Amino acid sequence: MPDCQECDRLREQYGNANVFEYVRLDSRLKMATLREEVVGVAELTKSVEAAVVRRDVALHNFQEHKTTHPLVASAT
Repeated sequence: MPDCQECDRLREQYGNANVFEYVRLDSRLKMATLREEVVGVAELTKSVEAAVVRRDVALHNFQEHKTTHPLVASAT
């Protein structure tokens, strides 16, 4: 793939900001569930759902941008 600053930015946005956030929130949700923290579970469930949407949008944006690059033929 060509050296592309937009690819780098979108990849970083997907990986760092969204996947890590989802994992962190999901871990907190699991802990709240184990501790039977009803209010915490309800709040964290909403946060996890929002993180999933942000993660999916970031992945979609990255994949959509990748289609703007011509395929590079590999030497065989």
